[in-house]
Amino acid sequence: MQSHITHTEILVASKDPMWDKKLKICSDLWLHDVRANYLQDSDINIDSIIRTCRKQKIKLLVVLKESWYSQGRVKVWDVSKNMEIDETLDRLTETLIRMLQIIKSHIEKDLRRAVTT
Repeated sequence: MQSHITHTEILVASKDPMWDKKLKICSDLWLHDVRANYLQDSDINIDSIIRTCRKQKIKLLVVLKESWYSQGRVKVWDVSKNMEIDETLDRLTETLIRMLQIIKSHIEKDLRRAVTT
């Protein structure tokens, strides 16, 4: 698992075999120059994946489940805040890019603060 998520900003995982859907989400993010990757395994443990994301400094986690996806929804975790949101598929890319920009701006502010103190 580690080799697939190095230098990743957003990780896409699923609780059901949904390889094509994970790839579609990643493709949309790649078009916006977002470093996204997906887990090939569908037998996932969310807590374990979140711990791995923290260790690898992955900022956001997208989780798909067939029952959610069929309703046009996914779950998104802001890993640093341990915050989960429910998002629609049609707004997913826009929401992820916005969340990533906010996270990056907070990191930059923290770095500037650290340099000046």
